[in-house]
Amino acid sequence: MPEDDPIHLISYTILRYIKRKCREYLLYAEISGQKYIEISFRGLYRYYTPSKKYPRFMDAISEAIKNKPGFEGSIGLNIDLERESIFMPVEKIKRICREGEGLNRDDH
Repeated sequence: MPEDDPIHLISYTILRYIKRKCREYLLYAEISGQKYIEISFRGLYRYYTPSKKYPRFMDAISEAIKNKPGFEGSIGLNIDLERESIFMPVEKIKRICREGEGLNRDDH
């Protein structure tokens, strides 16, 4: 894993988290009819693989936002720093869960 790329670290963390929570999120989205699922940064911490350059998830988020503003749009997410959350479209979660897709520019 390229540990010097904060966007890769963030994407990998989110994918690990979503793959673990697929059933729960898909059921919740079906029942609620929501179009987006909110994922708290705190929920992602335990799925984060630290690197020497970015030992904490928030280090990677801060660096990505600072050096690549708008990066989250390129991977199909919305980040709300005030709420410390990521908002992910349910359709993207469905594709990840059912088809094993990743987070990249072409799949959102």
